[in-house]
Formats: sequence, structure tokens, C-alpha cells
Amino acid sequence: MLKRFVELFGYELINSKKQPSLFPHLLRLFKQCRIDVVLDVGANHGQFAINLRKRGYKGAIHSFEPVAKSFEILQQASRRDKSWHVHKLALGDISGHRNMHVSGASELSSFLAANEFGEKRLKGMQNTHIERVDVLTLDDFFARHKADFLGAKIFLKMDTQGYDLNVFTGAQKSLGAIVGLVSELSMKQIYRDMPPHTQALEVYEQAGYNITGIFPIIRNADLTVVEMDCVLIRGCS
Repeated sequence: MLKRFVELFGYELINSKKQPSLFPHLLRLFKQCRIDVVLDVGANHGQFAINLRKRGYKGAIHSFEPVAKSFEILQQASRRDKSWHVHKLALGDISGHRNMHVSGASELSSFLAANEFGEKRLKGMQNTHIERVDVLTLDDFFARHKADFLGAKIFLKMDTQGYDLNVFTGAQKSLGAIVGLVSELSMKQIYRDMPPHTQALEVYEQAGYNITGIFPIIRNADLTVVEMDCVLIRGCS
């Protein structure tokens, strides 16, 4: 009776163990893989970390957000959580400084410039200004904070608007500690010079990571997928 009532309004009841959405899937994975540190790369205002806390994750979170205005909001969101650490940094394949294209919709800000399709398809993707930001490789970040990560089982969340492979490339010495990851993949490029999703998947799989779940984020009117979150693990039983 409940199922028929829910379907009448265009919804569906789903068994979270068989067909979970992203966050129930992640929490199940965290429990199975005994994750105790989450790296939240491309944190924006802290939405990912907040969702993890709401669903019961109590371990350490390190959030990285380089854009000044977004970092202020992130810092405010994390202020009462002693296990949530925030860093005004971008992660990439080379440590140094780089120009960030800051978009009207702050979550769409990227090192890459939007292409024509992206500007037409996604509201708020037009740039408001360019901001010079600090960049570290994950390997360099770990080298500076060794004590915080000794023996940790780490989950790497990447949402860097076309720059995830660069983040991953900068973490090659650290992959032994990274049990799992989630990467935002585009079926249709929305930034100039961003790699196709097939290239990203090939790199992750060659490094030994296997897919546990794929979760569409944006669809076109014809139901084809524009972007999806892809969750992968390595060495977790």
C-alpha cells in the first residue's frame, strides 16, 4: 500500500543496501573499509562534509578550498567540529600558484575555463573574476603533516571541476594509504581541455582501483548523463 502511494506521487522506495544513493553507499563503504580520514578536495562551502556528519561519520575530515569567499563560509561551517580541519588550498599535480576561474555559482569554479556547452547548460557558470590561489600536491601536503596521517585509512573525495586527474597525479606517492576515492566524471565536457571520463577511469583502474558505484549528478532533457560521481576502492575487504 505504501509503495503504491509513494509511486502515485512520482517517487520510488529503494532498499538502501541494494540500490543506495551516494551517501548511504559511502557510509557502507567507510564501515567496510574502516575509513578514518576523509580528504574533501574541492570543498566549496563544506556540503560534502556536512552530509557525511549528518549520516553518522565521526572520523577526521580535511577539507580543501582555495577560493577566498568560499573558504570563509567553509571555515564558519567547520568551526565547532574539532575533527573537521579546513585548508585554504587547492590540490593539483604541481605545487605552486595558479589562476582560478571563479564562477557565479561558486561550486563551478575551476582552474579550467568553461566551454560553450558548459556555459549554456549550467546556470551560473560564467566567470566573475580570476583569483590567484595556492596549490600543493597531495604528496607535498602529506609530507608536511606526516603525524596526522600515520597508519590512516584514507578516502579521497575529488570534486574539482575537471581537475580531478591532476589531483590524483599529485598523490602518486600517497596512494598506498588511499583505500578509496570518489571522482566527478563528465560524460560531456563542460570545461576546456578537461579529460574525457574514459581517460580518468583508465588511470584510476590502472592504479588498482575498482568501481563500486556510479551516481548521476546532471542529466540532459533526453536523460543522457552529463556528470556523475564514480566511487572506487582498492585493497579493501
